[in-house]
This record gives sequence, C-alpha cells and structure tokens, in this order.
Amino acid sequence: MTMTRQRSRKWAGYHVVPMFPGLETAAAALGRALCLGLETEPDASRKDFYSADVDDVACYFHVFEARRTAYLLSAEPIDEPAAAGAAVAVPCPAC
Repeated sequence: MTMTRQRSRKWAGYHVVPMFPGLETAAAALGRALCLGLETEPDASRKDFYSADVDDVACYFHVFEARRTAYLLSAEPIDEPAAAGAAVAVPCPAC
C-alpha cells in the first residue's frame, strides 16, 4: 500500500494536545497550521499517525477523529538535532 501526502483541511478546528512537557509552544503552532491546512505525511506503519513540518520544526502526532483531537508526540528542530530532554520552542511568525 502506498501512502501519499495529504492536506489537513479535514482537521481544521481540531484541538491539539501536547503529550509531554515542553511541547506546548509546538502544539499551539501545530494547531494554527492544521486550521490553515498543511501537508502531512502519514506513518506507513501506524494508522492515524502523521508527521509534518511546522515553522522549521518536525512534528509527529496522532489524530483521534472521534474526539476531534490531535495528540502531539514529538517536535524537533529540523536544522539541528535536539539535545535529550530539551524543550522545543516554535517561533510564531504571526505573533
């Protein structure tokens, strides 16, 4: 089965929940991006799990359609690897 990129318009208005401390800023940025529509890459090995680049941060999240919620599992800067346990801050160009 081939997985293809898709737009996230179906997730406009979904609530984004950070699953770990330090992901709050990235969760807010992901929520804004989902409302605007962003390209996501489905995880080929896990149903309803996706990755997407938001503000130079690679995000990995699970979408729970029944609750209209996306659970942010990780967010790491694209340019440089994050140190173990480091909090990730995502700048918001609109703020």
